[in-house]
Amino acid sequence: IIHGGWLRAEYSLGPLRLGSVALLLGMFDLTASILVSIAVDRIGKRKSVIIGVVGMAAGFALFPFLNSGLFMALASIVLPRSFFEFAIVSNFPLLSEQFPRQRGKVLSLSITSGLIGTTIAGITGPSAYLRFGVWGLGPVSLAASVAALLILLFVVRERPYGPTVV
Repeated sequence: IIHGGWLRAEYSLGPLRLGSVALLLGMFDLTASILVSIAVDRIGKRKSVIIGVVGMAAGFALFPFLNSGLFMALASIVLPRSFFEFAIVSNFPLLSEQFPRQRGKVLSLSITSGLIGTTIAGITGPSAYLRFGVWGLGPVSLAASVAALLILLFVVRERPYGPTVV
């Protein structure tokens, strides 16, 4: 939510250029989703999500350091966002197999958790940017990414828990 405000404030992007940035981000989202459809079966579902989460965490860690010009600022948004999209799309088949008899509940809880995170980011992002500048935008997302990685490493399995009969 605040990325547009940041790009406007620090790089003087007007509505037309912000719209172009949104189009660019959408293209990277689409590319990441297509990569999942090509790669997830070869790499493995769990490993694909791990790659996405690690890349996303790295992007959030690098975020403030890349604020050195418009191109690098755009890269600082594209990097974690692309890996986020890769992780999210990879996560659907992995989650759907965790507890096959409760597939709907598992997927619903996952989506709900994501929406809670998005809501918190939407509420806290603008004030974090106003208070700390670009340095306020990455730490919370980085912490959430690390928490997601720990859950993924220690709780989520490639094969389902319990019987696989649906």
